[in-house]
Amino acid sequence: MSLKSKLGPISAVAVASAAVLWMYSGGHGITHAQASDQQANETHSESKVDTPSSSTDTSLFSVQVKTLTAQSIENTLKLSGETESDKSQVLVNAIAGKVSELTVLKGDYVKAGQKLVAFDTRSLKANISQARALVKQRKIELDGIKRLKRNNLTSQVTLAQAETDLASAQATLKSYQINLENAIITAPFAGIVNTVNVEKGQYVAVGSGILDLVSVDPITVKVNLPQAHLSKVAVGTIADVALPNGTHASGQVEYVSRVANNATRTLPVEINLPNPDNNIPAGISADVNFILNEQKAHSFSPALISLNDAGKTSIKTIAPNNTVQSEQVEIVREERDKVWVIGLPNTINIITVGQGYVSVGDQVDVHFKN
Repeated sequence: MSLKSKLGPISAVAVASAAVLWMYSGGHGITHAQASDQQANETHSESKVDTPSSSTDTSLFSVQVKTLTAQSIENTLKLSGETESDKSQVLVNAIAGKVSELTVLKGDYVKAGQKLVAFDTRSLKANISQARALVKQRKIELDGIKRLKRNNLTSQVTLAQAETDLASAQATLKSYQINLENAIITAPFAGIVNTVNVEKGQYVAVGSGILDLVSVDPITVKVNLPQAHLSKVAVGTIADVALPNGTHASGQVEYVSRVANNATRTLPVEINLPNPDNNIPAGISADVNFILNEQKAHSFSPALISLNDAGKTSIKTIAPNNTVQSEQVEIVREERDKVWVIGLPNTINIITVGQGYVSVGDQVDVHFKN
């Protein structure tokens, strides 16, 4: 058999074997590739499902929240005023003369009726003695003229003149006696000597201001009440007064004017405060809180106060679905470290940390303060 004849069957067997091997390896490779692609697609799909959930949780802004419950507080009306002396008087002299005695100094406390200043009365006493003698003489003259008149030895005109002379002498004596009383100046009421304008030995003309006397117990606090609050304050209303030196006192309204100031539309109100030690001076400013009634209010730091879109005072709170809300409030009292407001529900959740970084309607991650 020739070589060509032998190669024919051999080639056919080789080709057939190669075809079988190719089909086996090719089919297995396609199946493996499709399985790998399907697994990758499933993994990618799962990743797509999980990713949004994780992204939503981390995007919520965390805020600290505190639950507040309304408390009963006294409803007050806060106004500014100033202290005034209960009484004040400039003491003047009714006679001219030299100051012979000065018993007080500026700042002294004096009692009602206490002697303060005395004038030299030597000349005055001499005039009184002379006036008494003249009165005695006029009485004797009048008696003699009356006897003559009964005997028709003198006229009615002479009698009338004698009576006039006696009356004049008596009036002069009385004038000197009054001047003697006025030579001593006494305190018309208990109080503090605020100023002394004379010295011992000084000659003083009639009508000169000798000293100023003031009474500051009780001390009066005067406040101008706006007409819009007229119905809230009346005689007897209790008021707490805070003074610049840190002193606090309580008193009641003693007077409410019935005539308003035309320019300011305010009415003067006066409050009397006990001041037994005279520690509260007149003429200083005073913060007055009128105690009106009780009401429910919430308290928190003034730093939590903001303005809403309408420009009204408000705070940010949390709704049940953890979204941010804005609640309008009205401040009714201010203290050093907190404010009291009305306008909120009895129980409310307010944002205490992070309120500046969230807006109304935002959903937030809430953490309640212990």
